[in-house]
Amino acid sequence: MFEFLKILIKKNPYLFKTISLIFYFNWRIRKILKYRILDRETLKRRTNDFSYCEYSKKSSTSYYEPISVDGVLSDQIKYFINKTFDLPPSFYNVFENVNLIGPEAVGVLEKGDILVETAGGSINILDKCSPKLFTNPQNLDVEKEYDCASVFITPWINKSNKNYFHWFAECLLLIEALDHYRNNSGITPIVIINDNPKRYQLESLKLLGYDLNNISKWKYKKVKVRSLVVPSLRRQRFNWVDIYYPNALFWLRDKLKRSTHITGNSYSSNIFISREKSEGRQIINYDEFNSCLKKYNFESYCLEDIKFSDQITMFSSAKNIIAAHGAGLINIIFSSNVNIIEIFGSPPVHYTEYYRVAQNLGHNYSILFCDYSFDNYKINQSSYYKEHDLIINISDLEILIKKLNMDCS
Repeated sequence: MFEFLKILIKKNPYLFKTISLIFYFNWRIRKILKYRILDRETLKRRTNDFSYCEYSKKSSTSYYEPISVDGVLSDQIKYFINKTFDLPPSFYNVFENVNLIGPEAVGVLEKGDILVETAGGSINILDKCSPKLFTNPQNLDVEKEYDCASVFITPWINKSNKNYFHWFAECLLLIEALDHYRNNSGITPIVIINDNPKRYQLESLKLLGYDLNNISKWKYKKVKVRSLVVPSLRRQRFNWVDIYYPNALFWLRDKLKRSTHITGNSYSSNIFISREKSEGRQIINYDEFNSCLKKYNFESYCLEDIKFSDQITMFSSAKNIIAAHGAGLINIIFSSNVNIIEIFGSPPVHYTEYYRVAQNLGHNYSILFCDYSFDNYKINQSSYYKEHDLIINISDLEILIKKLNMDCS
């Protein structure tokens, strides 16, 4: 009977939401009142109450209209055009005697204050981080202790989920704060990451100066940290969207490229990022599409098969990149003055990250909308995102290739 109820709840998102509201009622009330919840804005207001250190200057970023086939753009893209966003300095806090709780290692102070920046920077993300545990830390026994550490686990980079884009956004971009702390204190914090990490996670941290001696894999319900270094995320919320800090992108690009020691490149400068080994956004008319790629001397690469350091090398030398929307596009951070065609079928409305990152870095970005099909994804569990495959209009693709001067035939 119990197993039947579990299956029923999992198949019905509305039933799941209703039960969650009841089960986490106390947490919902606390969240509404923001009772003992320390978010980014609270920490900026209370700089005298907690150890607070800024390590970058104020900055701003502006966006212009991307290249398209016929000038037709989504309302979400139009929102950014000819707008400038002012960004405050990046900062970090050092908290004493912190408990890390639950699967996502949420930071909780001795008096019960919850550190939102340890959970992806949003109070709403805490809903996905086992509220029953982090609101009742006294019910758990301490399993391990650290003198000094920093934690980089969120619902998108944990034992079960290892999203490549979120690894950049919620870990790698924040390592500059650890460097600043280490240079000023002489102490290297232990970097706490998810258990069973991907190869690219360990390799990227090593390139940034944090090897296995400085890394701890999370496999606990409760850990005590005497000094927890908590960097603020390198993005700022404006209405419905997060704007990433250009200076953070440049810092990460420069440091990783210096550490990689690029001496040669066997990869084509014309790259198509294949999703052959990823779920969704497969190209239905692939034969026709592949003929177009060959016509313009593009090579297809499956990034899952390529070491992280080699991906840095590949994208550093790239001149032209074509890809369906996906996490692999964050590698454009390693490119210089590159031409990009990002292909969209039916994305959620807020997926504009690579348009913004590309323009922050000075790339030539274009957007290609195409037809799509849900036929291979009859069970789309998420009401937020429906996976799909793509049907690319080759004539439209060639229009963008020519507009961007990608013609390498």
